[in-house]
Order: sequence, then structure tokens, then C-alpha cells
Amino acid sequence: MNYIKTFELYTGHKRPESLTYIKKPVEIRIDVEAVSHAIDRKHRHGVDDNMRSIISNDEIIENIENSIEEITIALMQDQFNIYQDRDNYPTHGVKEGEPNRFIIRNKETDLNIVCELKAGDNEFTLTVITVMKKKDFREYRGQFVIEI
Repeated sequence: MNYIKTFELYTGHKRPESLTYIKKPVEIRIDVEAVSHAIDRKHRHGVDDNMRSIISNDEIIENIENSIEEITIALMQDQFNIYQDRDNYPTHGVKEGEPNRFIIRNKETDLNIVCELKAGDNEFTLTVITVMKKKDFREYRGQFVIEI
């Protein structure tokens, strides 16, 4: 039997509690895309001694893969809304009802990935808006941040 557990099970703050039985297995598929701005911004830090860009596609994908479980839990627990609540909140410049932007932050490498998630019929599309390595990268007030 498959049971949905409370979020606290994953954080260790509370004993596991069964919420409901799932009759069918849940499959979550995510396609990753990047807008041209994100592709351009990968190279803002120049290249290393081997003429490779410092922010590689593999590094971006690895960080996204490491955050998928937390994104899934946040969606299931209603901690993150994939659509903007109102104009300019929580992300400045995004209108109400448009896909909300969130940040995946790697604390070790200081890589920040700004993304948006769009729901499809049987899958989500995660679009990378921009990437940068910056220690003091600031998010907007109320914006969802995943630290890995």
C-alpha cells in the first residue's frame, strides 16, 4: 500500500502520520527548458582554463534534479503556488495568474537558478529564466526559495 506522509516525516520534526491511501502510483515528470536569457547568462562569468563556461548545463541540471523532491513536497503541501497570487507579488514584474518564479540556490557553489513551473496535463515544464553565481543573491519578499 502507498500512503501519503506528512511533510514532517521528511524533516524529522514529527512522527509519520498517514493521511490517505493512493490507489494509483503518482508519477511526476518534469521537462526542463531554458529561455535565451538564461543561456546567455551562463557565460557571464567567462570561461575557465579549459575554455569551458563556468556554469555548465550539467551543473544546472544537477541542481534542478537535487531540488525536485523538495519542489514536489512543497506543491503537495501548498507551500508554493505555481501561479502568481497578484500583480508584482511575490515576484516583481510578473502579473497575477502568470507562472510564479522561484529560486533554486546551491549554498556550496553560490549558484542561483531562477525558474518557473508550468503545469501540463501529465507533466510539469520547469523553465530556467536566468542563472548566476552570486553569494548575496537577493530574492523578492515572499518568493519561494529552495536551498540545496
